[in-house]
Amino acid sequence: MARSNWGTIRKLPSKKFQASYFGPDRKRHTAPTTFTTKTQARFWLDEQHLAIEKGNWTTQQTAQQPPEIFKSFAESHIRLQTTANGQLLRKNTQDTYTGLLRRHLTEFHSQPLAQITKRQVDEWWQKKVKTGKATTASKAYKLLHAVLKRAQADGLITSNPCQIKGAHSLTSGHKKQIPTPTEVGKLITAINKRYRLVLILMSYGGLRFSEATALKTSDLRTVGKGSDRYYQVSITKAVTESNGVFTVSDPKSKASNRTVPLPIQLTSFIDRLRKGMNTKVSDTLLSEATKGGYIRNSVFRKALKTALKKIGLVRISISTHCFRHFAATEYMEAGASIADLQTWLGDNSQSAALGYVHAKKSANNISNGMSICLPDNDVET
Repeated sequence: MARSNWGTIRKLPSKKFQASYFGPDRKRHTAPTTFTTKTQARFWLDEQHLAIEKGNWTTQQTAQQPPEIFKSFAESHIRLQTTANGQLLRKNTQDTYTGLLRRHLTEFHSQPLAQITKRQVDEWWQKKVKTGKATTASKAYKLLHAVLKRAQADGLITSNPCQIKGAHSLTSGHKKQIPTPTEVGKLITAINKRYRLVLILMSYGGLRFSEATALKTSDLRTVGKGSDRYYQVSITKAVTESNGVFTVSDPKSKASNRTVPLPIQLTSFIDRLRKGMNTKVSDTLLSEATKGGYIRNSVFRKALKTALKKIGLVRISISTHCFRHFAATEYMEAGASIADLQTWLGDNSQSAALGYVHAKKSANNISNGMSICLPDNDVET
């Protein structure tokens, strides 16, 4: 905080400067906006001082702008928010946050930011947790906290009223329902042939659905000869769908740009699958929707549900992302270290400790140790 002969200038967490002074009415008046430099703030104070000395000062002169309303400010936050790498959020991520704002933070929508209290946040949290949807409540709380953190950095509020311990990490405790190797093998053979390769890549390559469905024919190639020949896939793009519109972009992170070797046991099976594909055109999608173009997640889930019913697997509810969990589990069982697994899956480490775990085994050898249950006979392609 800096003081001169008249007025006060305060540096905010946002690195901007806030100016204020006591007027003739013996009340503190704050500038309606913050300033990029201290000089700008001082110039504003000098103007107010001059107005007082000339007798031209009125309370309207430093009247505050209309208060920022939570909903509009939150929408702006979602639009301006960046990742740890400084990139704007992906469209589907923005849509996810917008959905949380629209469905779970409604009681804050019309409130001025400065009027949201800790007590109100605490009571909102209590109601949300009682619904039994703890994971969703935690996601909504994290958004609320982030919005108000930005408001504090902008000097619009003095402190963040989100102070609930553990709210950021609360989950419903539901465990992922992971299929067995035998069940995955049955699903691969039972699912519509159009989606078999996508399911294989997610189950035995650890690819995200967005990565598997963005692949071109040139991204899948063979390495080696004879009995040592295996497939490997290069992940350089991901495709996401938002409100019916597909967006192709870089994968989730830099670590997601990777080349993944597939188990050698899958070679002949993939060979047979590729017989019916147009592999000569490099820019053709490796797996396409019925009418061409990218495969929608909803369409794939429907095909997966049909396959589950076909093989009589009704004990668990399997989501698309479960196959990435399956892949990681099998990869670790095959002898991978944590460092091996992170490289293979293309995930960034969130822990400094994991940065000291180094890969010691060949990814090719590890993948060959995975448990795969697929038929030896030809499959319909």
